[in-house]
Amino acid sequence: MIVSVKKTIITVFLFSFIPAVFSYAGGNRAADDATFSEVQDKFWKLTEVKNGSTVINIDRTNIMRDFYTAKFQAGLLIGAGADNAYFASYTTGEYNALSIGMISSSRVVPLYEIKNFTEYQYFMCLEKVNYWDLRDGKLELYTYDRNGDRIILIFF
Repeated sequence: MIVSVKKTIITVFLFSFIPAVFSYAGGNRAADDATFSEVQDKFWKLTEVKNGSTVINIDRTNIMRDFYTAKFQAGLLIGAGADNAYFASYTTGEYNALSIGMISSSRVVPLYEIKNFTEYQYFMCLEKVNYWDLRDGKLELYTYDRNGDRIILIFF
């Protein structure tokens, strides 16, 4: 009987504690937190790129056109890189999981790119996004570079 009680306690602990840990690690959302429907159908503009201690701020005040943008709609991501329009499929999952498929784009040689963050890097980062968050009205896409270092793409 004692072994049975121990097994029951351990089972209850595992079934309640482990999912809670994964919920916290994955960004468990309260009822009033954002859902992906709040991200969809909105035109997002990249404003910041964080790569470790390096932060690239994108000043859009003197730029006449939209670039480095994203719009999620019904399983399709569309937007603009530096000079090229692009699209890709995407899927969402539990705990803010987001997976973006291979980017397809027009093939214009970019005349203007962000210093230290090329259109190619932007597209590669999008293809490696693994989860998203919405903080203070800004969309954050979590991804990584070719070295495996974490990058956060921040859109407004």
